[in-house]
Amino acid sequence: MKAWLLWVMLTSLVAGLLLGRPYIAWMVRWRMGQVVRTEGPQTHQRKAGTPSMGGWLLLAPPLLAPVVVGRMDGATALLVAVVLGFTLLGWLDDFLIVKRQSNRGLAPHKKLVGQFCVALFFVTGLMYLGHATQVRLPFSGGMALVDLGWFYYGLVTVLMVGSANAVNLTDGLDGLATGTSFIAMLALLALLHQVGVSEGVLVVLFAALGAAAAFMWYNGHPAQIFMGDTGSLGLGALLGGASVLGHLELSLIVFGAVFVVETVSVMAQVTYFKRTGGKRLLRMSPIHHHFELGGMPETRVVTRFWLTGLVVALLAVLCF
Repeated sequence: MKAWLLWVMLTSLVAGLLLGRPYIAWMVRWRMGQVVRTEGPQTHQRKAGTPSMGGWLLLAPPLLAPVVVGRMDGATALLVAVVLGFTLLGWLDDFLIVKRQSNRGLAPHKKLVGQFCVALFFVTGLMYLGHATQVRLPFSGGMALVDLGWFYYGLVTVLMVGSANAVNLTDGLDGLATGTSFIAMLALLALLHQVGVSEGVLVVLFAALGAAAAFMWYNGHPAQIFMGDTGSLGLGALLGGASVLGHLELSLIVFGAVFVVETVSVMAQVTYFKRTGGKRLLRMSPIHHHFELGGMPETRVVTRFWLTGLVVALLAVLCF
């Protein structure tokens, strides 16, 4: 790993820390505050009005860094494009929520269609770049590759949409998605270092690490700003897209296990609710709210999810 990449991370960190406070003040001045859903935990009502759409503060550095340092190759440009696409979809949803002062943002079906369109654009780009249709098997030292043929493109499409929404579902407590994503990116960088990837992709991830660390300064409990869908969808796309470029699609499920569990908890809750005529499997989904409503303080839930994320990240790297 080249030392100058650490300067990319440090520059991103310092920029985020310096720009965070004026950005928050600007959001407050324009009343771009969070709208809290009434059916959520009552303790979250005090978060109403906290500036949202902080995702730009989080994702601007990784989107701009490869241009600034001159490492914008084809794979990097494709990664930046797909992250920007998901970020813009998230921003539109956040903007409509703030404008309407309700949880009615972008219609769910329109949001999902938009995500699939961006994912298909990414897949088309992979085909244009001649990206191999292979996945690396976890726990094989990265040496075992399986060629999925045309099925690979369907897998990538679903993975990109799933990854973006998984991080989005995890973003429900102060610092939860930011910290968990930071840990996942560390694991992803360690794996990409082993399998090899373009310097531009590494620049994007190092810049994202610095930006996430700076954002945590303002997003930790009690949060002064939220990333919103702007940040969570973009972060999920970054994790998914970089994993695909390194053929680490299956490893993503391991080091991103916290995101997987959050998603499965929502799916299980909805399925159980429908099949039992209104009964709940969890107190509330995603699962972090289940623990919160069980009496566990928000900070403790976040800390334990971070620790879980760290364990699965170490597992993914050490057993790769």
